Amino acid sequence: MATQPRICIGVPVYNGGALFGEMIESLLAQTYGDFEIFIADNCSTDATEEVARGFEARDRRVHYHRNATNIGASPNFNRVLELAGACDYFKWAAHDDLYRPAWLERCVEVLNDQPEVVLAYTVVDVVDETDDHLLSRHPFYKFGCLESSTDALGRPVWKMGPLHLAETVDPAARYHEFLNRMVACFPIFGLIRAAVLPGTGLHRSYFGSDRTLLGELVLRGRFRQVEERLYINRYHKSVGRLVPSNKQQAWIGSSGGSQLPPQVLQYIDLLRAPFAAGLSAADSVRCFTVASTHIARRQTGRLIRLALPTIGYPTTAGQAPAGPSAKP
Repeated sequence: MATQPRICIGVPVYNGGALFGEMIESLLAQTYGDFEIFIADNCSTDATEEVARGFEARDRRVHYHRNATNIGASPNFNRVLELAGACDYFKWAAHDDLYRPAWLERCVEVLNDQPEVVLAYTVVDVVDETDDHLLSRHPFYKFGCLESSTDALGRPVWKMGPLHLAETVDPAARYHEFLNRMVACFPIFGLIRAAVLPGTGLHRSYFGSDRTLLGELVLRGRFRQVEERLYINRYHKSVGRLVPSNKQQAWIGSSGGSQLPPQVLQYIDLLRAPFAAGLSAADSVRCFTVASTHIARRQTGRLIRLALPTIGYPTTAGQAPAGPSAKP
């Protein structure tokens, strides 16, 4: 019988509040229990440290680290990977999400059985916890909503799609589906084959770099989505995707001295990614062409909207709007 892999879960957090403890509880309740949790606290000023140390004292799988200073969201995402060290499979977990008990078990089964898959994740439910229904005003999420319902607390719940993207063998087809159809970056919180991460740029210090990292992973292997609805993304007023644009850079972390806008930095990285992914020359060029076409289409649409702001142009059939960051 094959040895079961060591799973590492990285939890970057700053002022996690009550949601933080609920998220950790959902991880500790997983039916697959062979994992460790590494928490990197970005100098929280609330009870996050007390809550985390309580879990650490209670369960040997939980490890707490407090940064000396607040290093920003992106560096802290990378920090938990550093703290985790060597592992077979790695997962980032936002401090405010929830996981149904079978989430880890189902994702481990995929990676154990399908070595060509680099990332496994499940169907996503987004729960609106804003009280004034801000989720319904989010155009990106509305595009991806496959099914809506109301939970026991009266909150809107959206099952998110499109489903089963980037599962094909062809890297150019995967890159096309990822760039043009993926609504949000929920797969960044999937279970990742850790060996592929060192070859990427990880989380960069610009808003939306989680999408860039997903693009790098898509180029390195197939994704696989489990049919079950086991991941709950909580949409509340303090989530990162609602951070005002004038505060995003300070929240993310140091820009590294670049004066370029975040979207330009992302476009540059998406164009470079095919040549750093270990693909054949032909596949690298094909994937570069996919990215070039995607960027040109986005920019053309943006210019049209700026020139004719009173005209509502529908999204191209089968093409998602440029999705938001999923980072908390």
